[in-house]
Amino acid sequence: MAEAVQISSIGTARQDQLEAIMGAGLVQQGKVFSLSLQSIQSELGDRWEGKKDQVWEAVERALGRRLVLPDIFLQLNDTIVLVAIATADAYEGQIRCAEVLRSILTHFLGRAADDDVRLARVSGVVDGVLTVEAVDLSAPPPSPPVGGTGAARPGASPVGTEWTPPLAGRSYAAPFLNARAQPIDMLLEVVPVWRLDRGLVSAYALRRQLPPRTAAITDDEQLAMDIATADRLAALLAEYKREGAMFAIMVPIFYSSVSARRSRERLLERTWDVHDQMRRAVIYEVEGLSSGIPDGRIAETAAMMRPFVHSLTACVTDRGQADAVLREYAFTGVAVQDLHAAALEPMLVRFRRRTANIMVHRVRPDSDEDYLRSIGASHITYMDGPA
Repeated sequence: MAEAVQISSIGTARQDQLEAIMGAGLVQQGKVFSLSLQSIQSELGDRWEGKKDQVWEAVERALGRRLVLPDIFLQLNDTIVLVAIATADAYEGQIRCAEVLRSILTHFLGRAADDDVRLARVSGVVDGVLTVEAVDLSAPPPSPPVGGTGAARPGASPVGTEWTPPLAGRSYAAPFLNARAQPIDMLLEVVPVWRLDRGLVSAYALRRQLPPRTAAITDDEQLAMDIATADRLAALLAEYKREGAMFAIMVPIFYSSVSARRSRERLLERTWDVHDQMRRAVIYEVEGLSSGIPDGRIAETAAMMRPFVHSLTACVTDRGQADAVLREYAFTGVAVQDLHAAALEPMLVRFRRRTANIMVHRVRPDSDEDYLRSIGASHITYMDGPA
């Protein structure tokens, strides 16, 4: 249960800020949230007084990185921060706040902190007390507004369509050499990412295709694939910079390539000239995670990569990979692909407690979007879907 906040206890300056937030209409839109650090306070016990400044410095850094003007945050007391989101809708604001709170709790509690996340939506002030309603992080994304467009319906306005040619539907040859120095003709396709609660394209994704009957790919070949992908990405981001684009690009990358220092550095060198665009736009989808990875390595690898990209998601194709991700969750979202229909719903139910950002790749064009949304999918790409 969320803690009550007595407004008279927060000081005149903060009361003025709070009144400005309450008067801006964001509360009525569901865009003001209460984030609680009580779990950290309880865990630290007598050490809280000596460490709370350190905790709050981490909170301010995390919120400062995740929010943009005119979003604001306001510390209300020792354990509660208020966040007002003006630059996104209520659901997106909920996602941002949950990600920040989860990362702070995980860092200071030293464990997966899903059960400790106490996020509430502010509903108003009654008798001098801030009133809040707990947010159910396991709930699926909301349905689009009545009369809105569905994800595959005409009339949607994809981002990036003003480019010549538009991004969606582009494909690029990206060959690499296998272990026997033979060329493998990999193809990179740019596909739109559809946001189910809006029915609009909200990002793009690079999808890799290998020739039929390609043999199992070794770690060295995975690195070669990633280097070829990074080279194409660098050219795309140079175009992104020229066009002044603002949307995200989801890019696959193998865990084996980023978990080792030498290969990680080789990859980062390929995109160093566009590192600002990498941090602004690129969401890496980490593939090849497995239950055999030693404890701590996934989180360590994510920490090494996080400064160079906008965010990291995990891409899973089976239960073993899902187990690895859930055992050591170090991501801002999850993507699933190539799953049998019967396995999809239980997989998404497992992930909904971790994140509201759940991508389903390669959805059939005739799939039921309402069903996908109801089981927790927030974004999709199509197998051969509309551009």
